[in-house]
Formats: sequence, structure tokens, C-alpha cells
Amino acid sequence: MKLTCTQENLARGLSIVSRSVGKNSTLPILANILLTTENKRLKLSATNLEIGSNCLVGAKIEKEGKITIPAQLISNYINNLPSGNINLEVANSTLKISAVNSKAEIKGIDPSEFPLIPKINSQPFCQVKGKDLKQALNQIIFATASEESRPEISGVYLKSSGSELILAATDSYRLAEKSIQSQIKNKGEIELIVPASAMQELNRIVGEEVDKITFSSSDNQIRFAFDDVELISRLVEGQYPDYKSIIPNKFTTTAVIDTSELISALRTASFFSKKDSAEVIINTRNKNNEIEIVAEAGEVGKNVSQVASEVKGDDREISFNPQYLLDSLLNIEANQVNLMITADERVGALQSVGADKQDYIYIVMPIVKK
Repeated sequence: MKLTCTQENLARGLSIVSRSVGKNSTLPILANILLTTENKRLKLSATNLEIGSNCLVGAKIEKEGKITIPAQLISNYINNLPSGNINLEVANSTLKISAVNSKAEIKGIDPSEFPLIPKINSQPFCQVKGKDLKQALNQIIFATASEESRPEISGVYLKSSGSELILAATDSYRLAEKSIQSQIKNKGEIELIVPASAMQELNRIVGEEVDKITFSSSDNQIRFAFDDVELISRLVEGQYPDYKSIIPNKFTTTAVIDTSELISALRTASFFSKKDSAEVIINTRNKNNEIEIVAEAGEVGKNVSQVASEVKGDDREISFNPQYLLDSLLNIEANQVNLMITADERVGALQSVGADKQDYIYIVMPIVKK
């Protein structure tokens, strides 16, 4: 292999695939990135056997070939080089790199040992904009479960039907659901569960300026592709819970609140909440058009804040983990939010106020006093 590419393009490509590098000490090859020539470009590949990523980099190819190189070493080295052209050449399982005022040789591993990243050639069932996808993932992904005892809720639920893509996540204590529009119409209905780690990685590498991200699936794998990048992940097996059944049909108390003011009040209250229970009490005051947020811990003290609100319905008192509310509020992207409470005070919810308010809902289970 012999080629020339720019430092900027190579550094970007390495950054995209490097997070898919494996850390399995029993398989040293997983700590490497595969460099190969393909269609007159340089292809970078990495996998941890759960997620695989490929990125094509523009290059002037003089000789075809391939090699695997330690990911951390080559990434650190290339990132530290000045902008400009970089020459790569493989000889005797060694990658020779030459740039302005710098030369290096990196020992590689036989590329035949590199695991095969599945190829998915099926037609896309969904196509969305980068900005829409990133907003959706930011608003739901924190609600996935972290424990492995219930793998079906450790991932993000995707449902594609017609021109709509629904994304949902739950850890049994809260639920987030977001709907976005697909640029292509799916004739059928597809339901999948994607590992949270794959969705987090997709969110990291996709830019808001990306116009088209396609979703394809086959043989328990899913492929996300945009520009010259593709991310392939296994799917989570199992049946996703019927989360729709816990979304109330009616909320008897609602309070429209300024988002930034609610965030500030909850952050302040969290300083005074008990460390073991992380609890704040929210009282709605219809007559005063406000909500009252109370936090108290015997060893610290007490805090009470009033936040102006447009309250409708009966007065309610309900307790929440403040961080659960903040996780949604910090990503809701709306000037105002609607805090909604059921008559039995068993469920609370947040929804953005605006034209797209029906596209997102966040359900939070309150803290039940013993």
C-alpha cells in the first residue's frame, strides 16, 4: 500500500472510527484500526465485535494494500502533525508515515486476523436529518437502563412506520419518547432495539449539518450511513415493553413554566436534597399561579423556591428525583415546558410548549413516601 492524503482528512477519519476500537485484551487485533484501499480511497475500519465503523478518506492511491495499526498510537501521532499532506506506505507489516519535518514507522498486525464487519446491503427503511436525529437522541438516550439484567431496556427502541420514526427509552423509573419525520416512506412497520452505546456513538459522529442519515437492517444488525461513514451494530434481542400503556390519557393538573427558571430552581433545590433519596417536593398553586419547590435534609438545611407558572387544575403535591427532571429539561430545547400531573399523583410528565410539543413526552415516576 502506498498513498497520499491530508492530515485533516486522516485525523477526522481516525476520530470517527477510533471509538469503535475494542478493549478485549485476549484479542489484540481489536485494539487496531484496519487501513485498506477501496475504490481509489483510503478506508478506515474498527470494531469491538458489538459495533463496527467504516470511514472513507480521500487519497491519491499509488499502490493497493492493507494493514492494521494500533489505534491509539496512530491517532495520537496523526493528531499531533501539522496540516498538510501525509504519505503512507506499507512494507514488511510496517506502516511508514512521512509528513513535514516528521517520519515514523509503526508495526502492524496481519490484516487477515481483523474481524469481518458485517455488510448490510438492504434498502434503507428510514432516512432522517442529522439535526433531527441528534435532538431526538439528546432528549431520550439518558433514560436507557444501565443494568444488564434486562437487556431489552438497555437499548433505544426504534419504530419506523410510514414517514414517522419513533425513538423511545426507559429504565422503569422514567420514559422518554420522541417522534421525528423520515425523508422516505416505509411501506411496512419495523421495530428494533439498538444498544445505547451504538446510539451514543452515532450521536457523537453525526453533525447537525448532515442532510441524510439512512437506516438499514438485516440479520440482527443495523446500519447507519451518511456521507462516507457507516456505523454497524448488533441489535438487542427481546421484546420491548409496552411502554405506551403507562402514558396517561389525561393529566388533571398542568403548569406551564419557563424552562430556564425551572432548571435554576431544581438545581438550587438539589443542593439541599437528601443524599440517599435525592428528593424534591413540587407543589402546584392554582390560585397563586406558581409552583413551589421544596428540598430539605436534616444535616444540610432547607430550601423553598417559587416559580411563576400558568397552573390549571387542582393543587398537587408530588416528589421527584431532581436529576431525573433536569436530564430532560437540559435537552428539551423549548423556552417553556408543561409539567403535567395525574389525579392520583402517580405519574408526572414534561412536554415542550410549542408547535412540536406532541413530538416529545417525558414520563417520570414520583418518589413514593413510605
